[in-house]
Amino acid sequence: MTPELISAAEAASICGTSRNTIYRWLRRGVLEKFREGGRTFVRRQEVENYMKGVEEKKYGIGRIWQICSLDGCSNTHAANGMCVRHYCAQVYHEKKIQMVAQFDDRCQDCLRGYPLEVFEFDYVGKDPKNHTAVSILACRGAAWERIAAELAECEMVCSNCHKIRTQERRKEYGSDISNQVQKPARKSVSIH
Repeated sequence: MTPELISAAEAASICGTSRNTIYRWLRRGVLEKFREGGRTFVRRQEVENYMKGVEEKKYGIGRIWQICSLDGCSNTHAANGMCVRHYCAQVYHEKKIQMVAQFDDRCQDCLRGYPLEVFEFDYVGKDPKNHTAVSILACRGAAWERIAAELAECEMVCSNCHKIRTQERRKEYGSDISNQVQKPARKSVSIH
């Protein structure tokens, strides 16, 4: 009897991982691969046995099989019961609350208060080449001191005011693309 071979996608579905993880396991020799017609397959029984062993261990690599605690998410858990995407979003949200509080929760141009997600940080410092966007620092989990140093060279504005500022800068530096884009010619349609 020949062993039942399954694709990497099917193996990923059984394991609750991505296909890339399955391919990584194949490269490392965790699972044995079979090639047929340019496609990669693995034995279903081998995948099921591996998963059974992981579940029995309940430590080390077995921890990656826990599922994100947020409703509707089926990604594997990384930290604080959440997948990487949700955990990073939570860290960013917490840092953004601190960042917005530094500017009194108001846009510095129109002086209006908006929900947290509307605010952006416009860099007005003198050295843009050595500048890292505040939002990137917050997403990467940078220390508050590093974020505060960058915030000192930024102004907080709402999304609309930020777009207006950006457009004005483009005009100032002669790179206004709105005048350079040619609009397609309209076809005349006759109605009878």
